[in-house]
Amino acid sequence: MEKKAIGKYMRLSDKKLRMFVGAYRGMNVSQALEILPNVHQKAGEFLMSVIKSALNQFTTKQSDSLYIKSIEIDKGPLFKRWRPASRGMAKKYTKKTAHISVVISEKK
Repeated sequence: MEKKAIGKYMRLSDKKLRMFVGAYRGMNVSQALEILPNVHQKAGEFLMSVIKSALNQFTTKQSDSLYIKSIEIDKGPLFKRWRPASRGMAKKYTKKTAHISVVISEKK
């Protein structure tokens, strides 16, 4: 049985998330939930919240027999902002967002 959770509009760039989540694919859920609170990165908080959301969809909380089947990171929309610059001009900058999809499955 598989359960999927999606975290949308996470305020971190997709590149930073992709670098971070590679180590957690295929990992046991209980092991991942022990490691993630000790990671001092914003990506760890976002990933932990999405994994917990997928875990809560199971009726039995046997996280020993569950593993992370796949983690997908997609680009989200850009927040477009403006900042004052020299000579009365304005410079555009963007705040990037990402979507995280986590699939948790039972080991057979």
